[in-house]
Amino acid sequence: MRAKKVFQFATFFLFGVLTLGAFSQCRPKWNQDHSEKILSYMDRKISKLDLDESQNSKYQSIRTRIQADLKLGHQERLKGIGIIKSEFQKENPDVKSLSLKIKEDLSKKDNFMFKAPEYFAEIYAILNLEQKKKVKEWVNDKLEDFEPVSN
Repeated sequence: MRAKKVFQFATFFLFGVLTLGAFSQCRPKWNQDHSEKILSYMDRKISKLDLDESQNSKYQSIRTRIQADLKLGHQERLKGIGIIKSEFQKENPDVKSLSLKIKEDLSKKDNFMFKAPEYFAEIYAILNLEQKKKVKEWVNDKLEDFEPVSN
């Protein structure tokens, strides 16, 4: 009977450790540069649209600006994390001041999240009607599971 309890405990313990380990790997890694993953995803999607030479040239120009903004965003994120870390190293961190600083940084117009919709619109504008139809289908597929919130 004791062996059975030990086995059950070991099983539950192992399950718990594996579950925690799995979930800990799911968290975003804010200190890593994800620009290549993002650009690779974009490139895979764009390749399915069969851009002509002119469209591809325009896309590459937009892509270059996106890449630069992603790199800048990564550097800004690292800088912000450094500020947060140093503030919380203090005996009495000034959380109010820190929150205002974070809010200010997030509201900057050079923040990639402000530019992303503009980039999407730029890319969409270079597409022909058939390509726009494909993009519309992709967007609708992604949004299928979301329910709109009424006011």
